[in-house]
Amino acid sequence: MKRLKDLEVAIRYTCEANIAHCIRSVEKQTRTPHRIRIIKDLYPSSVAMQRALDECKSRYILVLDADQTLMRNAVEILYNKINCTKNVFQACGYVSYP
Repeated sequence: MKRLKDLEVAIRYTCEANIAHCIRSVEKQTRTPHRIRIIKDLYPSSVAMQRALDECKSRYILVLDADQTLMRNAVEILYNKINCTKNVFQACGYVSYP
């Protein structure tokens, strides 16, 4: 499993019960981030997001909420897409499952 030195994942949480599944989904990625930061969300979402961005020092940051989980290759797909398009906003999209 290759570690991506220029990627961090910040996980925002309010309830510790949800966070274990999210952390496991990040740790089981085909390409893992350099660091996983856990951000206690005591503030409005915009403040918590800014705090996560301030604490992360990598070139790329993936912010998740504690109740989210990732498909096993999600980080690799996003990372490759960003490096291919050179545009973070084009690389990310919303996926909805029925």
